[in-house]
Amino acid sequence: MTLCQTTLKYLNEQASDGMAEVRRACILFLKQKTIPGVLPEKRKPVPKDWTMEKFINQEGICPLCDLEMNLRDRQNPIVPDHIVPIIKGGKTERKNIQAAHDLCNKAKGSMDMQEWSKYRQTHKIGV
Repeated sequence: MTLCQTTLKYLNEQASDGMAEVRRACILFLKQKTIPGVLPEKRKPVPKDWTMEKFINQEGICPLCDLEMNLRDRQNPIVPDHIVPIIKGGKTERKNIQAAHDLCNKAKGSMDMQEWSKYRQTHKIGV
């Protein structure tokens, strides 16, 4: 169960008439999964040719771990990654996309590259 699901479950269990408005606001916030005041764009699919173009421009190196990416790796495929996450105001546009390992992209989650860099150093990813 994710943190959001756990929190929603807790809010539902603790709901009372006096807390209904607060509960509604919390649920709305959690469902948005965004920073207050930043409206995420509607998620658009990233064209496959953008990912391949970025893969070539990056010379096959994942920018998240600095290790080589393999086009035939089915365990850890190459996926598009938003440099500035949508959740933080990034857009699905060519200049905001990079090719990355699927596992690296999942580990990065909603971090921007500066946050990811600190996280990566702390957890010794790709070292």
